[in-house]
Amino acid sequence: MKKTEQILLGIFGVFAAGVLAGTLYAPDKGERIRKRILRKGRWFLHSASDTFAEAKEKLEDIKDGLKDNIEKITDEMDRLSCCQTQKYRFPKERQ
Repeated sequence: MKKTEQILLGIFGVFAAGVLAGTLYAPDKGERIRKRILRKGRWFLHSASDTFAEAKEKLEDIKDGLKDNIEKITDEMDRLSCCQTQKYRFPKERQ
């Protein structure tokens, strides 16, 4: 499992434990507690999906930048290899 997956599972576990502890020690009626849990669960999922969307967008930007850099490097390597295959003639030294 990747480190980010472990971190996300840890965050989710802490969230679930907090919800459970809040449910056990809550003085409200069961119906109010269930509504509160659903609201907080939806908030958590919404914020997590926003975070994933932002991370995906940033990774796409990084990927595009790397792709551009690789193309530039490849073009430069092609240009340099072309120059190396040509034979250069140096002028003869004057005597």
